[in-house]
Amino acid sequence: MRDKLESLLTDGLTLKVEAKKRLATYQNELSKESNAAVVDLVISQYQSKLDEIEARKQQAILEQQKKVLEERQAKALQKQHQAEREADKAGYVDFEDFNIIDVRKNSRLD
Repeated sequence: MRDKLESLLTDGLTLKVEAKKRLATYQNELSKESNAAVVDLVISQYQSKLDEIEARKQQAILEQQKKVLEERQAKALQKQHQAEREADKAGYVDFEDFNIIDVRKNSRLD
């Protein structure tokens, strides 16, 4: 992206220098009618570069949002698994006096 911006600046400066050289050499500028095609071409080139830069920015924003969404979903899934483990653990009882561990509540051993 930085290269594109630099090329925009360098191409713009080159165009400006050429225009100043022409003005210094011929003591007049090109008329709008004779230079319309060149101006339209230059404008379309710059617009396409700017559109490409904007598209890359949008793509980066979308990728960042997708990454954040995936992280949130992973955290929510992890919390859900933790809650399920705790609920499952609550369904068991330990009889430490008899060294019996993880007996389901309301079972025959309970």
